[in-house]
Amino acid sequence: MEDRPKESTDYLSRIAVLQIRLNRLDAAVDTITKEMILHQQAECWGAVPRLVVAIVLVHLHRDDNVSAQQVFDRALGYPGFSQSEEGHTLSQLLEGYDQSDGDKVNRALGSAFLRHMDNQYAILARTLRTPEGFSSGQNADHDGGLDLK
Repeated sequence: MEDRPKESTDYLSRIAVLQIRLNRLDAAVDTITKEMILHQQAECWGAVPRLVVAIVLVHLHRDDNVSAQQVFDRALGYPGFSQSEEGHTLSQLLEGYDQSDGDKVNRALGSAFLRHMDNQYAILARTLRTPEGFSSGQNADHDGGLDLK
């Protein structure tokens, strides 16, 4: 009986990865959220920051910055999240989006823990579309991000 929540979260994690691979991002958010709720109910807070990162990455990939910020704001109330590497990185990432600061976004996306997440999440981080106006990073325009019109 004690292993069932663990098994459930393992299956949900696998389902979410498949949904991302199939570009079913709305369904992936729902699945990751269910996984996070199971971890919270079991008071297994160690897995929650990684799941918050996953949800935020999916929302940003869907160009839904508002939902990403809402998830992050809720997560600040979770035990230890605001002091975690994940919390600091997401804070930097979302501030970069809010301020259209490409350097800040790229620093956050270069975080070691993002590179070591499941491959699908690492791919989401590498392929995020950055907001218009960013002047640096992998998604910058060839003209340096300047509007030459």
